[in-house]
Amino acid sequence: MLDEKEMEEMPIWQDHERRITTLENTFTTFSSKVDGVEKTIKDQGDKQEKLLNNLIDHHLSTKKMRISKFWQVILNLTGAGSIVTGLIYAITQLIQGG
Repeated sequence: MLDEKEMEEMPIWQDHERRITTLENTFTTFSSKVDGVEKTIKDQGDKQEKLLNNLIDHHLSTKKMRISKFWQVILNLTGAGSIVTGLIYAITQLIQGG
């Protein structure tokens, strides 16, 4: 049987086992919470990525529209070049002839 010293040490071992069990349960709970945080971060990252892609697409389409309008203005000015040239010629003729 157990002697007196072993009897005194028995509660220490039992308490040690209880603390180990408590730590294991705490670790399991902590692990599940970390998994939840990981999922939340991933979901938020996906949302941010979608928003960023939408912003980039909008910015690029706006830039394309600006470039298109720039070239429209250039083409309109060069297309109307004959009118501008005609006006300049008429003004110079009036100044010289007048």
